[in-house]
Amino acid sequence: MTFGGASDNGLHYLEHELRDWEWSYSTGKGSGRVTSFSRRPSKPLKVKFPVGIAAADASEGLRLRNRLVALGEPDVASGTPGTLSMGEWSLRCWIVSGEPTRYWQDDRYAEFSLRLLVEDPSWTRGHARTFVPETASAAMGVDFPLEFPFDLRRERASTRLSVPGGFPAEFLWRVYGPATSPYMRVGGNLYRVNADVPDGARLEVDSRARTVMLILRDGTASSAYSKRERGASGSGSYIFEPLPCGESDLAWGNDSRMDLIAYEVRSAAPYEEG
Repeated sequence: MTFGGASDNGLHYLEHELRDWEWSYSTGKGSGRVTSFSRRPSKPLKVKFPVGIAAADASEGLRLRNRLVALGEPDVASGTPGTLSMGEWSLRCWIVSGEPTRYWQDDRYAEFSLRLLVEDPSWTRGHARTFVPETASAAMGVDFPLEFPFDLRRERASTRLSVPGGFPAEFLWRVYGPATSPYMRVGGNLYRVNADVPDGARLEVDSRARTVMLILRDGTASSAYSKRERGASGSGSYIFEPLPCGESDLAWGNDSRMDLIAYEVRSAAPYEEG
């Protein structure tokens, strides 16, 4: 769902709380000294988000009202948060309540005071990168005078990964089949799933949702969480370890195509021109 201050879809956000932010913190027993900070609150937040409707005619105004009321229903039904976007940045949330105001004056206009339920108030922006298998000749810049009926594929490929922002990034890692026990190593941490990915299928590791899914060609999805390389956070083999910010070495199996989306994080919604 996307809202703009002067959007052309008839929905406009009004004064809201989406730019508010607050870090929670922990202190040491007895010392009172701050020991850690967390952006994620101890329980989900309810955030005020008023939305206005301004339509060209009554029919369009009523259509927009009904659209707004139904907008968050699929997310609540599935238990999976939806996405509220402002430009390139987005926030994961549910619409859990709405109170209409000023709707009786004219069918073209209305205001709705929505409440968003937010587990993690972080705003994120995805940075996607695709990796394809490298052949030894291409990596070395060698052009053989004869064509071979096979590729001289390197057993492992390595590159540099840049993660913008000042905080470690959650990620979505996709591996496209065929692949066997796909892995990557970033910043000293091993990400591996000891499973076969058939041709036409893909493996998805989502650190935000804490899921490892195998999705077949026909769309059938099943959990491959039990096939992950075991390890706790910080152990060096944690499947959901956030990607370190800045520059890191990335090594991978070089036997299949993969996508890596790193989510840059900030505490509050961005300010925009216009």
